[in-house]
Amino acid sequence: MWLLKTIKRIVHGVTSSSNDYHTAYCSIRDLYRLKQGNMTVEDYYNQFENLSELVSQANVDILDHAELLEKEKLKNPLITDEAVRQKYAAMVFIMGADARRYGDMVICGRILATAYCSAKTNTPQI
Repeated sequence: MWLLKTIKRIVHGVTSSSNDYHTAYCSIRDLYRLKQGNMTVEDYYNQFENLSELVSQANVDILDHAELLEKEKLKNPLITDEAVRQKYAAMVFIMGADARRYGDMVICGRILATAYCSAKTNTPQI
């Protein structure tokens, strides 16, 4: 397991001599840039998981989710921090899905993301 993690980090340019801030930026950037393209769902999911793990290993949080957690707790007081993180990760995954094959799901994801941005900034988003 350690060897596999080390190989993944090296492939993505992360070494012990890497600048921590650069590593954090690159791992988040790569996660957000990931697009399914011609990959199978399984391959896309595996790549998504690998990049998510790199973000975690870089010790950065991809989401300042205090406001999301607060909103979710109004609907469901028992919701956990991890559940909100997983919902956000699902949105990132959907947004990178192949729009040709999963257009309705991607469009729905964009509508939900736009609604979230509008609510957060109190300005209309189109």
